[in-house]
Amino acid sequence: MAVRIIYVRHAESLWNPIGRYQGRLDPELSRRGHKQAGTFSPHPQEI
Repeated sequence: MAVRIIYVRHAESLWNPIGRYQGRLDPELSRRGHKQAGTFSPHPQEI
């Protein structure tokens, strides 16, 4: 049996560009983050 590992990084939040840590809080996605999430979201059922 083969094991398939897929890495998916989170999309960019408003805090990523300014270098702010994001531990327990959940900041909104930036415009770029929304585009990144949209790139992956139609395809998770194919995994």
